[in-house]
Order: sequence, then structure tokens, then C-alpha cells
Amino acid sequence: MNKKVYAIIIFLFLYFSLLGGYTLPESSASGECVGAVTGKFTALGSTVILGEEWTNPALLIRTPGLKVVIGGGLIKSGERRKKSIFDSFDNRIGDVTVADNSFVFSEPTCISVSYTSHLNFGLGINVLPVLNFDYRYLREARDDFYVLKETILDEGKGKLYLTNIGIAYELLEEKLSIGFGFNLYSGKREWEYSKNYTDPFQTDIKEGFSRTLAGNGAIFGIHAQPLTRVKLGGFMSTKANLGDYREDNIPLMMGSGIKIIPPNIFPALFIIEAIFERWNEVDDDYEDVIKLHLGVEHEFSPAFSGRFGFGYETSYLSKDMPKVFFTFGFGFEKSRYAFDTGIKLCRFNFSGDDILMEQRDMEGVTKVEESLIKLMLSITYRR
Repeated sequence: MNKKVYAIIIFLFLYFSLLGGYTLPESSASGECVGAVTGKFTALGSTVILGEEWTNPALLIRTPGLKVVIGGGLIKSGERRKKSIFDSFDNRIGDVTVADNSFVFSEPTCISVSYTSHLNFGLGINVLPVLNFDYRYLREARDDFYVLKETILDEGKGKLYLTNIGIAYELLEEKLSIGFGFNLYSGKREWEYSKNYTDPFQTDIKEGFSRTLAGNGAIFGIHAQPLTRVKLGGFMSTKANLGDYREDNIPLMMGSGIKIIPPNIFPALFIIEAIFERWNEVDDDYEDVIKLHLGVEHEFSPAFSGRFGFGYETSYLSKDMPKVFFTFGFGFEKSRYAFDTGIKLCRFNFSGDDILMEQRDMEGVTKVEESLIKLMLSITYRR
């Protein structure tokens, strides 16, 4: 078995042994940010500033000619809730599972078309999801003696899509480029909550809403290469008002990143980025968010690359429960095509005291186990 195979095996064991944390799905509030939507940059720690053109339109100038990207994927979210059981003398005798939910949601396909001319101009149009409202919890509420009291359905549906039209210009050849883009948002958000009691004398509860979301904004990006093996990037996107409710808005976002290509017998690269999202401006009860992403790529051959990454993201619902995740994936190139995969893995255990009781009906629940598996696939064509 050669060294390359050993490296891949060690790589996979590392990730499955270092699964990190994940908070409750934020779809209960203003939706969960989709993040990277291509296989390559999902695998590279969900990095976007030096990778995806709808986040940094200055990247439109990177490759000459026509480029088309099509992508899609799946999300598998899971949650298990447990309650402690006590005997007649109030001695804790163990835990029982009162909810065990696992659902698979499809991620919409992203479509990106861009063209860079020999006059140092780049143009692009991109359609992709930016907020995801999909979640579904069907669970049973039981008393301390595990007697069923009620069943609860808490379900969200919908996505917010972005149509981004960008333009870029190279100010200094292979040294400095800038980009500007218009962001057009559209989508729909639905929510349904029902509680059915086993006691016939109690009235069942059912409520919900449906909202159509629409808005617009602007984004500015910059890309620079001060040294042969160092690239820098930055972006800022404006706040977008999507409807009549504050929690339906998208906050102001900004970030910067660096890509380093060290000298290596097998070509490699490192990407580090930091993103700030001003969620407190959207709602006073929200926390501002900081995201830190790290990605590493190693080229095993001119056609095959292995990638992995790490991410740390605070939550706008609670600064005390950050998301910590690991990613990995592979890329394969042949002729004018590139095929990329990216997998994001998260897992976290916490107690019912860690969050507010009204969030997800935590009353009586003593332990919660959260998990997430996200798979992204993309195909790129260049001419």
C-alpha cells in the first residue's frame, strides 16, 4: 500500500474521530445560513471569500473564458432528546429517549455562469440558496413515569434564494482586482406547530404562518496577490430588508481571507478566513456572529486533490453554544471538467439547562444530542 493511500486513510480517521459541536437548528429563528454551496469549498472548511464569486465578485476575473458551475446536495439532520427517570424514592435510575428524529432535506441546485474577457473584465450571474428554513421535529412528550401526554409537530419549510449579478475589473494584472454585485433575494417561509393531547378534555393546538420574502442589496469584493504564493480577499454586503418582520432580514456582512501556497513537492494550499455578521442589528435579542474557517488542499496528482477543513461559528441565538465542524472532500479534473465533493459533519451533546425553555419546548428534557451531515456535489465546465 503506497503512501498516498495511507494518507487518505489517516485523513478519514482524523475526521471521524474529531467530530465537533453543532447547536440547535437556527431555522426556528431567522433561518440557517447555507454557507458554501460548491463541493470544493464545502470541503475546504466552508470557505467562501477566496472561493465563491457570489461572496466576492472580484473573483470573476480569475479564470479567462467561460465557466459554468452546477451544484446540489443533501442535508441529514438528527436530534435525540432524553429525560431522566426516577423511582418512587426520587432516585435517578436512568434516561429514556422521548424524541428521536432524523430527516433528509435536499439542498437546491446552485447555478453559476461567468465570463472573463481579454479586456480584463469579468461578468457573472449566480442563483443559489442563502437561507434555509427546513426543519421537522415530530416528538412525544411524556411525564416522569414515561406516560405519553402529548405529541408535538414543529415544522418549517422554505428557502431564500439569491440571484447575484456581478462585474469585476482587474486594476493591476495578476495583482489587484475589484468587483461589485447586485443581490436580488426571493423566497418563501412557512411554519406549522401543532400539539395533540392524549387527554380528551384538553384542546389541541394548531398554529402557523406563511410569508413571501423579497429584497435587494449590494456587495463589494476585492482580490489581491501581493506575493507569488500569497493571495488576499475581502468583501462587504449590505443589509437586506426582506419583509414586514425584522427577523426576516439579512444582516450586514463583511470578511477577509488569505490563501497561502507553500512550496511543496505535491502542490498544496491553505485558506484562512474570518467573517462578521451583524445580527444584533436585525433583532435586539440576537447576537452578532463571528465565523472562522480553515481549509487545506493537497494535490496528490494533477487530476486528483484531497481537501479538509475546520470551522468555528458563533450562533445568533446564543453565544454560549458555538458550532464547531469538520469538513472533507475530494476533487477530480479531466479535460475541461472538474468534479468536486464536500462533506460537513457536526455533532454536539448538551443539557436542557443550556438554552431557554421556550426554544424547542425543552421542559423536562435533561439531555439533547444534535447531529448534522451535509453533502455537496458540484460540476464545473471551463472553456
